[in-house]
Amino acid sequence: MKKILGGSGALVACFLLLAFAVPLMLLMVIMGGDDEDKLVGGVIGGLSDAVPAQYVDAVTKAGSICPEITAPLIAAQIEAESNWNPNAVSPVGAVGIAQFMPSNFSLIQDENGDGKADPRDPLDEIPAQGRLMCSLVPLFSPAASGDELLRLTLAAYNAGPGNVLPAGCAKADKGRCKPSVPGFAETQGYVIRIMGLISKYQGAEVVAGSGAWVQPLTSFAVGGTFRQVGQHWAMCGFHTGYDYAAPQGTPVHAAYEGKVIHAAWGSEPGGKGAAYGNQIIIEHPNGMRSYYDHLSGYAVGKGDAVKTGQLIGQVGQTGNAFGAHLHMELTKSADFSCDNFVDPHAYIAAHRTATAPAGGKAAAGTAGLVIAAAKSQIGVPYSWGGGALDGPSVGATGVRGFDCSSFVRYAWYQGSGKQITIPRTSQEQAARLPSVTTPEPGDLIVYKLNSSEFDHVGLYLGGGQMVHAPNPSKTIEIVNITSGYYQSHHHEYRRPA
Repeated sequence: MKKILGGSGALVACFLLLAFAVPLMLLMVIMGGDDEDKLVGGVIGGLSDAVPAQYVDAVTKAGSICPEITAPLIAAQIEAESNWNPNAVSPVGAVGIAQFMPSNFSLIQDENGDGKADPRDPLDEIPAQGRLMCSLVPLFSPAASGDELLRLTLAAYNAGPGNVLPAGCAKADKGRCKPSVPGFAETQGYVIRIMGLISKYQGAEVVAGSGAWVQPLTSFAVGGTFRQVGQHWAMCGFHTGYDYAAPQGTPVHAAYEGKVIHAAWGSEPGGKGAAYGNQIIIEHPNGMRSYYDHLSGYAVGKGDAVKTGQLIGQVGQTGNAFGAHLHMELTKSADFSCDNFVDPHAYIAAHRTATAPAGGKAAAGTAGLVIAAAKSQIGVPYSWGGGALDGPSVGATGVRGFDCSSFVRYAWYQGSGKQITIPRTSQEQAARLPSVTTPEPGDLIVYKLNSSEFDHVGLYLGGGQMVHAPNPSKTIEIVNITSGYYQSHHHEYRRPA
């Protein structure tokens, strides 16, 4: 964090876990979950897989402090500050992954339980970054909102509030105290870069009613698994749920949309017993119910309607728990009997994308994951002949990257859970994939730019935008297609079935 202080313009630059005591030999640590969970991690909290797996929880936590500062914004800011380098040190003394100056070290807390509040520990510094950003928001809201509010808050983080607010103003308004991003080249570039990076870190948007479920945590250690047999589970003689072990306070998200029918101690009316501690129960439109137990806190209340992936609480160890973890259960209906439980982890993994309806139209859940896979590659170089189903590769010019057709092929292969492989070249994609006249996000948009054949392809994002690998002088980027160069050339849409 490079601070410009005082308005002078001088750059100063700135687990034991397991409900009911499962033996530790059963613990299998898989930070980030299995491969399916990693992909779904692009949905939870709005984050794509461009965020390094070891920092997903910290970024999610930082992006859950206030509604204005999101996890993708935090991630974009980290890339601009240090490019994810926890050992970064600036010439003027800013340190760590979020580049905190010593004057802000007091905001850093011991987040990972190692007994130290360490500015050089990303798990401590990243949540502090969220707190600092959120502390700046009230200076400019409600006078500013939306992207303008984000730009001003970023500028204040970089240059100091005194350089964003007019002299003598303690808070923004729409009159004399109207704020603005200062004219410092460093701050101007900082704000522009971060606003442009946000989309790289945005995960798939889960569309309500699409049928897509998400895991409740983005990374975790696996403890007690479903139907594990043991004396600790007296009710049914087996473990009726799945244990997601994670640090105290880790955000917990709704696995699917529905209505909160209980958010209180387990022994309160509607709960399932004191052993569950703080418990949230969600009733879903398909009649199923999901149960989130041992929580340290609530972000929703009884009667609330929640969306898939919405923050609902935090991991804890309340009730009959010996270490911080989320014990999750899933029932086929309101019946809370032994033969009605479903393995929550397996069910979610099997329903993490919606089923494609008749007619070949890609389901919303799949399209969202395709877009998340594509956005995770923003900034990767163009490379003619480069690009494989599993990621960038060296092309004919010796550059490691993608060309336009290998890029969209990669996005569809990864976003579909490696189930859909489209043709390799733009000509084949245009010739062999079904044509559609009304585009949906995730569709291919094929162009005739330099010849009478289709010689370019991108991925339609909706809102008049596409993401594509443009040419050897550029990297993968998002562009507007409603005017200018791309609008003026012949184009059509294709939809993988």
